Amino acid sequence: MEDDLMPGDDIHIEPVQQGPRRRQRPPVDTLQGHPYLEFPDGTDAARHCQKLRRMHVGSHASIDWDAIEEIAETPRVRRFIPIDSPWHRLFDLAHTPTYRELLVEFISSFTFHPPGEPVPIPYPGAPHPPEVSFRLAGVQRSMTLAEFAVRCGLYMQEEIETEIYTAGLVVVEKPTLVGFWQVIAGENHWEHEKSKGRVSFVRDPLYRYLHHLLATSISARGYSREWCTTTDLFFLYCLLYRRPCALAHGLAQYFASGHHR
Repeated sequence: MEDDLMPGDDIHIEPVQQGPRRRQRPPVDTLQGHPYLEFPDGTDAARHCQKLRRMHVGSHASIDWDAIEEIAETPRVRRFIPIDSPWHRLFDLAHTPTYRELLVEFISSFTFHPPGEPVPIPYPGAPHPPEVSFRLAGVQRSMTLAEFAVRCGLYMQEEIETEIYTAGLVVVEKPTLVGFWQVIAGENHWEHEKSKGRVSFVRDPLYRYLHHLLATSISARGYSREWCTTTDLFFLYCLLYRRPCALAHGLAQYFASGHHR
């Protein structure tokens, strides 16, 4: 195993708070009748929108570089998250302003058809659906996954033809991920029936901190951030082992499943 995965001796980052979360009441639906949120009756977008209008929008945690510098962990974090890398840009999205009506419209209408995967065609000769499509400010937009990767700010245009994008992992076999969990948390702390483990068992506080960043940015969940899911583990594996990761694919899946949370 790589030396970088050994727990730090001097790190004192506060662990993510554990324990049950009290579910909040749904917010008042202040967006009913908003022109951006009018979708044809009976469509998936209309059903998603009706649910999302009453959902709480969680916060996207950003890296506190001042705190990291104060505990002298910047060099170690930078090995995992280099300056101006896709990972760095993903976590920097936390600083992007969010407008609830646009977010609800975007998530309600977002669809993703991964490149190379079969897509049902409603009738012979029907056009193939775009890889990524959504509506924003009343305008329907569609694009390839590579175009989405650039437009959302994760990748630079010149990176699209390089291995940082083309060799990005989409999946890692579960035995590999469970073996990785055993390295960072121990052998007996993964709940195989539920395919998850408690984050509190992860020994290195920095890894728990990085998990929190992932759990609020690209790994879908509701109120369960005290758990590390197999999806979390996949992203954490790529991050800590510095493997190319298909972040645009992961972010598109995250948006496409937003109405489930």
